[in-house]
Amino acid sequence: MLVVRWRMAYYAQRLNISPKYLNTIVQRTTHHTAKAIIDQYVVMQLKLLLRTSTDPIKQIAWDYQFSDTSFLCRYFKQHTGQTPQQFRIGQAEHPLI
Repeated sequence: MLVVRWRMAYYAQRLNISPKYLNTIVQRTTHHTAKAIIDQYVVMQLKLLLRTSTDPIKQIAWDYQFSDTSFLCRYFKQHTGQTPQQFRIGQAEHPLI
């Protein structure tokens, strides 16, 4: 989860607070961890990109600063139950899902 941790540190730095304090604030407000909120947002953005773009998975991994394509695939599958390729094919067959 290096990407997510980096993003949490990024957001905390932008807000001029510590990652621990960011997590505390987010948990008090949403009852979810900051990591969970960031994961939801990243997955939502990846799904949108996979639906609307023809960019190769390798390019998407690069754009989202994943260390490599296999890490993006593992991350995406962990959160959706599908690989990015399976998701893209499913969206082509059933675009309204």
